[in-house]
Amino acid sequence: MNVREGLVRAAGWPFRKIRREIRLHWLARVRARGCVPAAEPAAPVPPCLIISPGGVGTTFLIDHCARFTSSNHRNDRDGLKHLPRFPGTEEFTRSRIIFVTGKPEDVFASLRRRGWLRDQAAKLGLPRALWLTGRARKAAFIAGVEAQAESFRAAAESGQVLMIDYEQIWDRKAEIARWFGIGDPAFLADFPERRGRTGQSV
Repeated sequence: MNVREGLVRAAGWPFRKIRREIRLHWLARVRARGCVPAAEPAAPVPPCLIISPGGVGTTFLIDHCARFTSSNHRNDRDGLKHLPRFPGTEEFTRSRIIFVTGKPEDVFASLRRRGWLRDQAAKLGLPRALWLTGRARKAAFIAGVEAQAESFRAAAESGQVLMIDYEQIWDRKAEIARWFGIGDPAFLADFPERRGRTGQSV
């Protein structure tokens, strides 16, 4: 990159930041209404969904399950990985859903440590957590995580969702296979070993 290109890029930085802020606030408002922004290109809801607030090992579970069945996108390109509430619409009734939960304080700490807190606040439909700071931001975010878990917990009680705490994933891997209708013995044999929550995806 030469000096001229560097100056042009530097001059565009404020505009990129403004566009990012607009995008985050738009997404937070849309998600707060319970809407799922359409993926590009639009695609049918996959038969297996793994959803979470983030910071609870969702990506490794999606990666492993995707070897044996069709699931939502590991990087959330379809907008389905961090839905703020249980999607009760007809298009989701044909899918098997797993909700991975965790302690809200741990979720907050994990996301903040990796610099993803505001992105997740937008995906969880929490506009207040975008502009609040300090303890107020933490309280708003944790309240949103708890509300999300409560929505999926109600669906789990009616048999529509399998709800699993992050700490239980390895103990319940056989149940996960049954829930998704996976009969291949390699699912259990090759299941990833337990590891610390320090990955690059949420």
